[in-house]
Amino acid sequence: MFVFCSEDGEEARRHAASRVLFFLRTRKGETGGVPSPEEALSYPYTEMERAFVNDTLSRTIAGTPGEAKERMLALGEEAGVDEFIVENQCHDFGFRLKTYELLAEAFGLEGRG
Repeated sequence: MFVFCSEDGEEARRHAASRVLFFLRTRKGETGGVPSPEEALSYPYTEMERAFVNDTLSRTIAGTPGEAKERMLALGEEAGVDEFIVENQCHDFGFRLKTYELLAEAFGLEGRG
C-alpha cells in the first residue's frame, strides 16, 4: 500500500500529490522523475485527469502516524491480511525515510541495530 506519513497530516497529503502526478504521467507514457509537491499541486489537471487523481488518492493513505495506522489496520482487516508492504514514491527522500520511521514507531517496531 502507498503510505505517506507525517506529524502534520497536511504535509503528508502534500507529498502524496507527488506520487499521484508521477503515476498519472507514467500511465500516459511520459517519462521523468517524481515531481515536487509544488509542481503536483499546481499542475493543470483536466477533468478526466482529476477523476484519475481522486481514484488514486482513494487508494493512498496519507496522514499522521495514528491516522495511517488506523487506516492500514482497517484495510488489513477488510482484506484478511496481517502484513503490509509499504511504499511511497515521493520527491523528498528524507520525507520517505521519515514516513517509514513514523510508521515503525506507530506499530511499535524496533530497528535492526
